[in-house]
Amino acid sequence: MGLRHLILLLLAGFCGVVVEGKFEVQCYLPGWTLNNGMYNPFKVADINPYGPCDIIVYAFFNVNQTRISPPDGNKYRGHFAQLYSLKEINPELKLVLSVGGWNNSDEFVAMAKNGASRSLFAASIVADLRKWSFDGVDIDWEYPEPENAQDYLSLLQDLKAAIVADAERTKRPRLILTAAVGNTVRPGYKAAEMAKYLDCINVMTYDYHGMWGAELLKTGSNAGFPDVEKSMLDWIAAGVPRESLSMGLAFYGRTWTLSTPEVENRTERVGNSALGVGTGGFLTHENGTLSYGEICSGLKAGWTRKMDPVTHTPYAFFGNQWVSYDDSQSLEKKVQWAQNNRLQGVFIWHIGSDDLQGYCGPKFPLLKSVSEILGRPNVIPTLPPKPVAPPYVKPVAPVVASASAKTGLSQLQLFMVPSLIVIPFFLKL
Repeated sequence: MGLRHLILLLLAGFCGVVVEGKFEVQCYLPGWTLNNGMYNPFKVADINPYGPCDIIVYAFFNVNQTRISPPDGNKYRGHFAQLYSLKEINPELKLVLSVGGWNNSDEFVAMAKNGASRSLFAASIVADLRKWSFDGVDIDWEYPEPENAQDYLSLLQDLKAAIVADAERTKRPRLILTAAVGNTVRPGYKAAEMAKYLDCINVMTYDYHGMWGAELLKTGSNAGFPDVEKSMLDWIAAGVPRESLSMGLAFYGRTWTLSTPEVENRTERVGNSALGVGTGGFLTHENGTLSYGEICSGLKAGWTRKMDPVTHTPYAFFGNQWVSYDDSQSLEKKVQWAQNNRLQGVFIWHIGSDDLQGYCGPKFPLLKSVSEILGRPNVIPTLPPKPVAPPYVKPVAPVVASASAKTGLSQLQLFMVPSLIVIPFFLKL
């Protein structure tokens, strides 16, 4: 029996590296967030290494034939150095590298179609993860078509085989293998079989409504609870064990420009008619999307917040601008559902969309809300000082003392504030 066949037989015994009973929080951290300019700087050191993030998922590396490559030259080296510093403080923190993403998923198709290229790809990823001291890889193929279903499954199978072989050979802890999947069980997914090879399946339970197709002309909930619940139950019904699933939490909102801005002629509820996407924010500059930092800044500047009783998510509006988003209240309902339904955990897309600068109060309000919901501390615990060994004195004179130590609308108009109120925001990154 060859090594490959032996590995594949052993796979059923390696269904995951999940700690039984532990509810895990994965936090996606896009590299572009760390490239922010001086007006919205974000350093990894701003993250509490003790929680709530059990795993930080650095996104994204590109698929480049049979290898992976960074999208921004050598900037990743500085990002990795920051992540290493965080892990030095808390060695239990896991680092995972996400490959693919919305802008780089087409490259999976050609690579996954050929068995030899899949094997080379898997081997190179394992080697890179070990070289960079990462704990695992996340495959974010958005999205495999029906004709790609078997190739996608074979890719996961080959990755798992390479990971198991590496652990057997090196006697090191086995690398983590996860995948981000859509909020519907598409024909391109062989869901039950995928679960045999993945330690966790991250279901992207957001973007149910937004800047595409007919959705442009009617406001909707970005991540309404009924939609989220249905997605998770559909993946369970498709044969994925619930303890292999993680629910996505959106730290951003989807926006629309209302067709009837006059308050007396419209309702601001979910489902109101719209002209199209909303105006980009003063930090992200992306039409149709606002980060939570931009949303809470709008609320502070005079936007009106309401809670939709059907979707159990908040929305806010001012003038003709309207946004659907999540806050601590809606996140609590989702996290508690995930816990009560014995999911492996939740993941956050993405922590760079939180209020990084403390525009609305303490920094990272949503991240801290997740900590509070889970009953985890929001502060770094005080560690006892490392013991210092007494200096060694050679019991023979003379003693030479020596010591060594190893020691669209303008960005401001987005908020539609009355003209007498001045909001001191920087408008350009």
